[in-house]
Amino acid sequence: MNENKVTVLFTAYNNFISYILLYFFGHNYTHVSLSLESDADSFYSFNKKGFRKEYPMRHKKRKKHKSFSVEFKVTDEEYSILKNKIEKCSASNLSYSTLGVFLCLFHIRHHFEDAYFCSRFVAEALQEMGRFELRKDPSLYLPDQVLDEMVVHDCLEVVKRNPF
Repeated sequence: MNENKVTVLFTAYNNFISYILLYFFGHNYTHVSLSLESDADSFYSFNKKGFRKEYPMRHKKRKKHKSFSVEFKVTDEEYSILKNKIEKCSASNLSYSTLGVFLCLFHIRHHFEDAYFCSRFVAEALQEMGRFELRKDPSLYLPDQVLDEMVVHDCLEVVKRNPF
């Protein structure tokens, strides 16, 4: 059975929304994305433009407050599930859900078929992969809480501070 690597990248940017999450709600990270690439050069997530392939190294100009990555191995089946999720999101016309973020901040469960935010996407993808069962609905996860869930389920094989 072949194993593949998945990298989950947590970042905190220097912008207004990040400051709100960081200072008013006490969160450490404001964005999360995942990579199936062996070199972890590109990541997938939702941002204000919708579902996007992101290249953190290309955006060094964009001031990051801090970043943190977690790598772990997955089986071929788990990899295939994540890859299919990414391909489905890429082929769909899904948008970013600002309302979803605010509902999440106030612990209000929701499900918008055509709109996601970064941590809902990553939490849902990790749950669908079958590695672990989330303790709450994916719509109720912010980046820090995705990291907490990964700690609980012992998914921290390789950890890097400020990888980009």
